[in-house]
Amino acid sequence: HDLFRRARDAPHAELVEQAPEAIFIADADCRYVEVNPAACALLGYARDALLGKRIVDIIPPSDMPRLHDVIARLRTPGAID
Repeated sequence: HDLFRRARDAPHAELVEQAPEAIFIADADCRYVEVNPAACALLGYARDALLGKRIVDIIPPSDMPRLHDVIARLRTPGAID
């Protein structure tokens, strides 16, 4: 998938890969296009198993309201500094 390739080839890819914190990069449809090793370790998934999954496929149902709030904020121009 071209979006996966672009995420891996991006200038920040090495920083994301080496970061000790879990980093998840999702597209506009909330599908993971990149995750780092710390993210995989946090969730207990292999990288290939996470790529293409939707955020809602991973998080517990109790976190859905919070996810919807975050997505709404991200889609509001100027809401995130």
